[in-house]
Amino acid sequence: MLEDYFLLVRRIPGINLSPSEFWELDTFTTQKLLSLEIDIMERESEQMKKAQGKTDYVEQPEGNAEEMNSLMDEMSEDD
Repeated sequence: MLEDYFLLVRRIPGINLSPSEFWELDTFTTQKLLSLEIDIMERESEQMKKAQGKTDYVEQPEGNAEEMNSLMDEMSEDD
């Protein structure tokens, strides 16, 4: 419960609850807030990975590298 309290108080600036006030909240409210905040954290993490270029690795077919190299060679030839 204290971990949940710490997460919500640190991540949501408008929540100024003491631990005892947090403890007295109904569980539906606290669980809904936690669920929403965890969803936001996951989206933020995905956006940060994309911004840093750390998307999940997708294996490319082997032919693509050769095609790309030949295309690069063609583009770099002097006419």
